[in-house]
Amino acid sequence: MGSGRPYRYIGSGTKTFEPVDAPGKVLPDGTLLVFSGGEIKLQADEWLMSSLVEEAFLVFMDDKPFPQAIHWREMSAMFEDLR
Repeated sequence: MGSGRPYRYIGSGTKTFEPVDAPGKVLPDGTLLVFSGGEIKLQADEWLMSSLVEEAFLVFMDDKPFPQAIHWREMSAMFEDLR
């Protein structure tokens, strides 16, 4: 499952983060996530196993800490124009 740009976490203050996994674990850099609205070229660490995504949603709903396997890359600068 690709994390891509639509899936992000707004942390405290104005910082924005995207979930990432170990590089090259699923698909290589440059693999395209293609859908009806277009396509997004993802880095290798932006592809997450569906089981990890499911676990993250469940702990989020239960207000528990995120799984240790998910790391967060800051990407606030990318969204500065949207604020």
